[in-house]
Amino acid sequence: MPRKKTADGVRISRVVKSLETVPGMELREGRDERLVARMTGYDRVCQIGVNTDVRKSVVSWFRYATGTGKGSDEIYDLLKKGGRYATVP
Repeated sequence: MPRKKTADGVRISRVVKSLETVPGMELREGRDERLVARMTGYDRVCQIGVNTDVRKSVVSWFRYATGTGKGSDEIYDLLKKGGRYATVP
């Protein structure tokens, strides 16, 4: 992949690192050098690539797919830093 950041400047490798820590999350390669994230039990998928705006598309998809009570800013920071996802009790 020639460019390693999304449209809003987040490293794709960090987004992937965070998503890999979520139980039930599946990542696979899609078309046009994109990755496709899919959550078990949730029908919609999320494409991640150089034209993706993480704050607008991945964060909202993540909130609905996981059913988390975390805020958008907290999820965005998690994905931006490549942090480990911890479920909310």
